[in-house]
Amino acid sequence: MYENDLKYCPLCRDEYRAEILQCAACGVELLSGDEMQRKNGDLEGQQGATARIEEGDTLVALRKGSLLDMKGLRNVLAGAGIPVELIQDDSCRGGGCGGPELVLQVRSQDGQKALAVLQEEYERTTGLADMKATQAEAVYDPEAAVAVCPACAHEFTPNRPDCPDCGLHFLS
Repeated sequence: MYENDLKYCPLCRDEYRAEILQCAACGVELLSGDEMQRKNGDLEGQQGATARIEEGDTLVALRKGSLLDMKGLRNVLAGAGIPVELIQDDSCRGGGCGGPELVLQVRSQDGQKALAVLQEEYERTTGLADMKATQAEAVYDPEAAVAVCPACAHEFTPNRPDCPDCGLHFLS
């Protein structure tokens, strides 16, 4: 799972060249592939021998994407002790579809936990965890007394065609 000639962040699971010492995002010391493997092996030991995909396990597909994207998600799930299988998606034979894609699969009993871990990772990496949920359904109404920007959640009087905080332009 982890390559010996690379280094990894133990927090965000980002992958680095061997000569890099510190994670650019987290600021922590990177671990070698062997160290990450031992760390994840310890996680499996804590969760029992069932933290592996066995031959008879029912698998569910969670995501499909590029090799780089799927390896990143695999590392995130491995950090949570969830075993992953990556398989090549053969639905695009004959070219013209943007390159090969992989399907990320987990055991069916790990599906809900895996989705929660991936959602948490998505919110962490996009900054959505810090946003107000109230703005998700916001619609700009120029007739309202107070408008809420759907992009940044800034409240303002809708007397102009754009958000005074982030600059989002509203069509009339």
